Amino acid sequence: MKVPEKILKLCDFLDDKKAENIIVFDTTKMSNVTNYNIVATATSVIHTKALADYIELEAEKQKVITLINREGFNLSEWIILDFGEVFVHIFTKEKRDYYNIEKLLSEGSNNKSFEKIKKELEKVKAEEKKKELKTKEPKVKPEKVKPEKKVKPTKVKKEDKKSKSKENKVKKG
Repeated sequence: MKVPEKILKLCDFLDDKKAENIIVFDTTKMSNVTNYNIVATATSVIHTKALADYIELEAEKQKVITLINREGFNLSEWIILDFGEVFVHIFTKEKRDYYNIEKLLSEGSNNKSFEKIKKELEKVKAEEKKKELKTKEPKVKPEKVKPEKKVKPTKVKKEDKKSKSKENKVKKG
């Protein structure tokens, strides 16, 4: 399963704020509602809210993907962020164990742990840095230095010498 860059970034946002056990489910074959589901565990109710707020803010700020809807902020034990093509589920440990959404999502889908996804994300970041460096440092071609041409001394005709000496005599006299 090749995970799109948008999904990788959302997982990275979760990882930035210490979400645990991040798993991506490719549900393109089993659902006409969404293509991907990301499931993560927070350490507390406050942590679920912080994760959801951070993802929403960063996704908008970095123009990764647009949030359509969010649910579950009242109790904050299971928050769902709906980005259209991907749902992000943030659970407290107790609620994740209770609902066992992985069992439901893993039927007929591919899934990948964030550890595997992290490797893909590192590759994407490395490619972005390469592109950035290429655009920042334009290639400067060294200028070709042309060899100096030897100038041949011009021969002064004898008549010119005579006329110049006559002019000098006239000016003096």
